[in-house]
Amino acid sequence: MTLLLWLRTVRNTLTCEDLWALLIGAVSLASMLAAGVTLTGLKKWVMLLMTLLYFQAASRLQQEESIRRFVCRLTDLLTLFLAAAYLWDRQRLYRMNGVETEYLTFGFSNPNLAGLFLICLFMLQMGRMKGRFWPVHGLLALILGYFVIRTQSRNCIGVLGLFAILWILHRDRPLILSRPAACCVAWFPAMFAAVYLLTAGCDWIQSFFRFFSGEGKELSSRVEVWTRAVRIISRAPLTGDPAAISVSQLHNSHLDIAASYGIPVLMLVCGLLKRYLRKPIPPGFVCCLLLGMGESALFSGGLGIYIFAGAFLLSEEGVYETA
Repeated sequence: MTLLLWLRTVRNTLTCEDLWALLIGAVSLASMLAAGVTLTGLKKWVMLLMTLLYFQAASRLQQEESIRRFVCRLTDLLTLFLAAAYLWDRQRLYRMNGVETEYLTFGFSNPNLAGLFLICLFMLQMGRMKGRFWPVHGLLALILGYFVIRTQSRNCIGVLGLFAILWILHRDRPLILSRPAACCVAWFPAMFAAVYLLTAGCDWIQSFFRFFSGEGKELSSRVEVWTRAVRIISRAPLTGDPAAISVSQLHNSHLDIAASYGIPVLMLVCGLLKRYLRKPIPPGFVCCLLLGMGESALFSGGLGIYIFAGAFLLSEEGVYETA
């Protein structure tokens, strides 16, 4: 469906961004073939390419009012469904692999996945707090914000706070990032991982951010998997080595791309993202990219997170402009 949607947008002309996305697909496929094809690697490659094509299709469908309205109605429906599920049987929604926990999971395998969907829905509802229905969307956003906090996903809670600040500063207008700012956002997950690896072992860092830690959520929880990713990248910087990745994803979008396809593909992806960020862009899309600092589901997950992220590209002010 993603491919058909993109083909519809390019039936008359190909833009530079379309060609860039196809180039990324070709180079990443060549890297995967050079490193050795695996079923998991092929699946991740399809997800990467579909994410980029969906972003491009969404950015070219800004005038499609029917599509924007459909996404808005779907956002409301999902929010009401989650609220009803929470009221109906909240105890079951705090279970993970059949075991009761303190984290809100909504039936996902871990609270971080639940947090990814919840934070996207929260940002979509917050952006629609305008017009005569703003109290309704404000209430729905408040419910979703509470759900995000109850997942205790540090990644999503941090992005929630950042989005709240951006929403206050840019409520009625999109972001217009300078070239250095766009570059920093495009590369931020990689920079965050580097700083994390360098400082996570410091005692004063552990002490200062102790309030972020908890059962199963130690501050050093990402050190092992990210250190393994750095080793893979250092051994095969040009092609990556997807066969050496023993887990489904490396919990960082940029490290996952570099370890799977090599640094050149990561540079191409960040270059395309920077082109989007140099245009008037909704704060929600920026925050979706920043979610990659703790999860790589945006580019290598099969659960449709990229659909929510791409929704913000449907117009310069975001899909939430429709009441």
